[in-house]
Amino acid sequence: MKLLLENWRRYLKEEEEEEDYVKSVKAAEDKMIKELLDASETFRAAWKEMEQSVEGTSHHFGETTAEHTRNVMKELDQIIDSMDEEIDDVKERKVKLAAALHDIAKPSTRTVDDSGRGRFFGHPKGGVETAKKVLEEIGETDTAIIIKIVEMHMDILFKADELRKGLLKKEERAINKFLNKIGDGLEDLYLVAQANVNAIMNPEGAQVVPGRDWEKFKSDMEEHIDYQRQWMKKARAAYQKKK
Repeated sequence: MKLLLENWRRYLKEEEEEEDYVKSVKAAEDKMIKELLDASETFRAAWKEMEQSVEGTSHHFGETTAEHTRNVMKELDQIIDSMDEEIDDVKERKVKLAAALHDIAKPSTRTVDDSGRGRFFGHPKGGVETAKKVLEEIGETDTAIIIKIVEMHMDILFKADELRKGLLKKEERAINKFLNKIGDGLEDLYLVAQANVNAIMNPEGAQVVPGRDWEKFKSDMEEHIDYQRQWMKKARAAYQKKK
């Protein structure tokens, strides 16, 4: 009887934690995503598709694109709140707009391979024109960094993966090319990239996927995050030399 009572209390606690988590996600969603839904017809149409588009990739565990985006917004809020130095309102707005728009082209680029796995090849570049249209509809004018983040939000992940696998050739050249592309938006891009990876590690709409080892996946992602930090350390050092 005592064990049954303890299990019941544990269950109630887990339910409360889950409810708090959902509230946190909704709170992270409300200001930016609701602003976009209210002000942009293009975003409303895209969001409807994002709510129906199940990720089904190797690292999203059955989330919809909308669920993942909401989760990225939550993680971004947490990262910003934990920063030693406060960022100004203009910069914060830009990174949050970029985070809200980063996967906007996933539904339109989605394909399914022979194994049933969803693929989204080209979705960063594919999202650029849609993001531009959304930003125009909401009256945003200083959009260069926002668009660059949408276009490059996977770049840090890819470079970290190349480092991890020992595939990065001509490292200095690769870093300079990366920096020339992102310009002064390096830290802004990293904020969104961090939030994206954190959201992948803590998926909101996670489902049990047959054949998937969640613990191994988390271990692999933690290793990947370490290589992402290594890439950023190299990029920051090169950026300082350029200044």
